[in-house]
Amino acid sequence: MHNPSGDKKRKVFRSKYLPGFLSTLFLCGVIEWIFVNYGRPHSWPQLVASVLFIALFTGLVVFLYRVIVIEEGIYAYTWYGVYQYLAWQDIISVSRMNIPGFGYLRVVTQRGAVVWVPLFLKNFKEFREAILAYAGDPEHPLVKYLADHP
Repeated sequence: MHNPSGDKKRKVFRSKYLPGFLSTLFLCGVIEWIFVNYGRPHSWPQLVASVLFIALFTGLVVFLYRVIVIEEGIYAYTWYGVYQYLAWQDIISVSRMNIPGFGYLRVVTQRGAVVWVPLFLKNFKEFREAILAYAGDPEHPLVKYLADHP
């Protein structure tokens, strides 16, 4: 397996912070609304502590879970949060998957490995350019998907 930290031409991409924070905050707001309707509201200090925890958790996730593009392939994470390396030549299909509030590219290899690439990366234009430059072949599934869906 390749080591992305040793590659001088590697490109690192992180998700945008705000969408993750707001959607998590919204989900927690819905849960709190349920608590209020059942007569068990939380106190203000508990709510403030929850928002701070959500902010910290979202920041940690954005910092840790990144997509790395190198000349030989791409590193992204699986559904279970485990990093997986995919060589360009192993990728056979790319499709868009929507998880409420978020769009992802589901990238599948010949051996069945699947990684998820967020469509809400900070520098998505730069990500697209790196894929086009490193994957090379205009018929590559990831290159083709990004070209067909600007």
